[in-house]
Amino acid sequence: MKKIINSKIFVFLIASIIPLLISGPFFPDLLVSLSSLFFLFFLFFEKNNFLNKKIFWIFCLFCTSCIVSSLLSSDIIYSTKKSFFYFRIGIFIMLIWYMLTQSSLLVKYCYNILFVTFFCLIIDGYFQYFYSYNLINIPLGMSGTRLSSFFGSELILGSYLVRFLPLFFGLYFLKKNKNLFEIYFFYFFSFLIFILIFLSGERSAFFLSILFYLYFLILNLFLKKIHITKFFLIILVFFSTILFIAYSNKTIKQRMFDDVIFTFENKNNLDQNTKNKFYFFSVNHDSHFRTAYQIFIDKPVFGHGVRMFRKTCQLKKFQVGQNPCNTHPHNIYLELLAETGFIGFLFVFSVFLYVLKQIYKIFFCKNKICEIYQLAFLGSILINFWPITTTGSFFNNWMMIVYAYPIGFYLFYLKKKDNSLLK
Repeated sequence: MKKIINSKIFVFLIASIIPLLISGPFFPDLLVSLSSLFFLFFLFFEKNNFLNKKIFWIFCLFCTSCIVSSLLSSDIIYSTKKSFFYFRIGIFIMLIWYMLTQSSLLVKYCYNILFVTFFCLIIDGYFQYFYSYNLINIPLGMSGTRLSSFFGSELILGSYLVRFLPLFFGLYFLKKNKNLFEIYFFYFFSFLIFILIFLSGERSAFFLSILFYLYFLILNLFLKKIHITKFFLIILVFFSTILFIAYSNKTIKQRMFDDVIFTFENKNNLDQNTKNKFYFFSVNHDSHFRTAYQIFIDKPVFGHGVRMFRKTCQLKKFQVGQNPCNTHPHNIYLELLAETGFIGFLFVFSVFLYVLKQIYKIFFCKNKICEIYQLAFLGSILINFWPITTTGSFFNNWMMIVYAYPIGFYLFYLKKKDNSLLK
């Protein structure tokens, strides 16, 4: 069984989860479930204690708290169908970690597949922007105003790019002996990705991309891995291009800037009685957030059960605002508070606090032994668990895989000093 895990076919299947996410959650989740199950069998028959790590048992406690929340919910069967099998995500993270301990194949395959995937999305995305249809004749989404590329009706191009961007950075900086062409091509490639995220019209994805680039550049500047002249040049080129596009394309400007300003000024509020009310992101998001908070207050310890926001928000006693109900409240922490209570929330928010602690160590504890690729992998967790933004559902199969994939890399390279795996 060990030969199977280390085989090129198995490694390729695990790496292929990244592009398969473009097709939706079904095939990637099937691969995650089957590979995790196989990994469990492997550990049992080989009598391997690899899962005997503190991080895995903490994840198990989180899963247990989710199951308890589901068992206490008003629809036990519906809720436990999602929470009961959440263990597979933790096992999948450990599988990636284990595979990295065995060979560099996964690193090489993931880098090559990510590069090809990003390259295809860049070509297709820009083609769709200029011609209103992509290479396979998919039109612009949302009445001809949003880029979707191969995602079709799912307007998540920007989200996909930004959430795998730090992993791509980390894998790139693992490479040694890069020539001058590779270095400049990487900068140009990163620039194209950043602009494409902006053109996708996903405001949260664009904000997270700014967060990651600034985080990555500032830490590299602090660690003296990048010159201050290059730092300001990159920022100048990136943001001057954004401003040029915004003021030459009224549709982009309207969505990415004007609508945001109007929201904060309450100009899109039709209810004159609440004209001066502050809104979080938008009127609809504000309604979801406040409704989720009311649901949390009702059951603050274990919540109303995993995936139960969509049902609980239909009760009038919890509804706040103009559009209070949806499948999820569009923020992972409010979703966790409403569905798993403070117990489930605390587990996940602790991950974000851990990231802040690591960044604090780099800045104030003079921890300058950190490698660039470690900063990138840490940045992946930072943007995935950033609290002040709109997000998809934490318990969505697609999002679970996106969150989990980079964590396995970060855990393996956390204390690794040899960065010669991609020679």
